[in-house]
Amino acid sequence: MDEADRRDMLAQPALSAPDGVEVNLVNPPNMNALANSLLIAAIILSSLAILVRIHSWVFVLKQLRDRLEAVLVIIGFGSYIGFAYCLLYISRFEIGWWVHKWDVTVGDTIGFSYWVYIAGLLYNSGIAPVKVAMLMEWMRIFSPRSRNAFFWLCHAGLWLNVVYYIAAIIVESMQCTPRERIWDPTVNGKCLDIRALEVITSINVVSDIIMLAAPQFVIWRLKLSRANRVGLVLISAVGLFGTISAIFRLVAAQAYLRSKDSTYFVTPVCFWALGEMTSAFIVYGLPAVSPAFSDAVTSLPRYYVRWTQGSSMGRMGDGPNASSVGPWREGRTGPSKRYKNLDRDSLPANAIDTTTTQCTSTVGEAESSSRLRESRCVVVKTVEIRRDEIRTDALGDLDKDIGDDVMRRQHPWVKLG
Repeated sequence: MDEADRRDMLAQPALSAPDGVEVNLVNPPNMNALANSLLIAAIILSSLAILVRIHSWVFVLKQLRDRLEAVLVIIGFGSYIGFAYCLLYISRFEIGWWVHKWDVTVGDTIGFSYWVYIAGLLYNSGIAPVKVAMLMEWMRIFSPRSRNAFFWLCHAGLWLNVVYYIAAIIVESMQCTPRERIWDPTVNGKCLDIRALEVITSINVVSDIIMLAAPQFVIWRLKLSRANRVGLVLISAVGLFGTISAIFRLVAAQAYLRSKDSTYFVTPVCFWALGEMTSAFIVYGLPAVSPAFSDAVTSLPRYYVRWTQGSSMGRMGDGPNASSVGPWREGRTGPSKRYKNLDRDSLPANAIDTTTTQCTSTVGEAESSSRLRESRCVVVKTVEIRRDEIRTDALGDLDKDIGDDVMRRQHPWVKLG
């Protein structure tokens, strides 16, 4: 085919219209508004779920204890964002969604088919890591040491997903030879049999059903509160929606593979895939909502108290001669003394109690002490004073005994002669 013939072919309608249907190549009808709304809602929900899970990793657990799971989920979410971008790109720059093939030219279908092809690869590379991460988490939580039936069922599901999605990516990327034949009908080549693609698509549904059913036998045997049971019902409902999305995606894929109106029938395939992926990320993120909420409830009052205390201390220091250092640090030129010899006469009268051994002591210069006595709302230091009765025949042994006592309390493993 020479260049002139190719240009003529690209300008032709991609499919003959049915009888009685008027062709509209200028402004073909579409449902881009619905598609964009579904995309935005899915991105928001999945992003919130992943952010909650990241908050749990960083602020609740305070460590990436399950680093492989975290890496898998982040990789999968990156592919998910790429998948959503492809769908938005088609809606914004290509022919759009739910557009009949007889309303577009052959040239218009090339860019559309290319982005659908990229979206299919990103779908497989996005949902596989999050499924594997979920199965790994279930094995770690419900079968940490035992090798029971649930453990081996999760292992079977894990390796089924790994093998299936690797095979799906290979088949999806090499279904035609040359590869450009996948999205460009003007390129001569050969493509894979449709029945092979149908078989590969059906395995995904089996995987989703296993992942939906496997944890139910373990979870509902646990003794849980009503709130936890409500949460489990919500998670199961979202997982059920993901499985239903996979089933409808399989039905839509069969209709797409058998229909000539590919630009119209591929739309349900893509958006049921979006629903399945979104459900997977929500199911993974929902268990972290309760710990994140509890952490926020306990942390916000603490942060508020710190903020108010910082503000009050800042107001105490306002003035022309105010120092940026707190009054308890002014006048200290050396390291603080952890121990100080006190006798009975050096303590205030109200600090000595024969029934208790605790009193409040202020350490610092005269100016600092006077400031501390004026600001009664500040507790500087509370120390425990031990009053031991030491008997010695020689005055010189007193310091030695005190030093030995301090040494024994600080270093109990040291033997003193």
